[in-house]
Amino acid sequence: MYPFLPAQALDAAVRRSLVACFARHGAFSFRAAGVHAWPGVLYLRVDPTEPFEALVATLVSAFPGHPPNSGEFPYVPHVTIAEAPARSMTSLAPPRADVHGRADRILLIAEGADGRWRTRWQFPLRAVGGISA
Repeated sequence: MYPFLPAQALDAAVRRSLVACFARHGAFSFRAAGVHAWPGVLYLRVDPTEPFEALVATLVSAFPGHPPNSGEFPYVPHVTIAEAPARSMTSLAPPRADVHGRADRILLIAEGADGRWRTRWQFPLRAVGGISA
């Protein structure tokens, strides 16, 4: 979910709230396919969308002042695969993409002073059906 909170606001209390939010949701399988684009972003749509929507709804409930896309656009469940200037998007797009995955944790990434995005923390989703996440 972007934007969320500035990196300097991700203190221990926020992280505890995130642990509680994500612990309410079980791990799930999904498929990401079909290359789509927004200005400067290539992404894959996901199926099913419901687990992603439920995660975002939980975050919005816990952090109502920080809706996805700053509340400017509706949330679209997706997996971002590239960010680049719009003119280079077509060269980045794979001819087709079909990825099957399992979400068992949430990665919180933040942009560093150097402009690079890095994983800061990982939050496990609840294990489902005796399968550990």
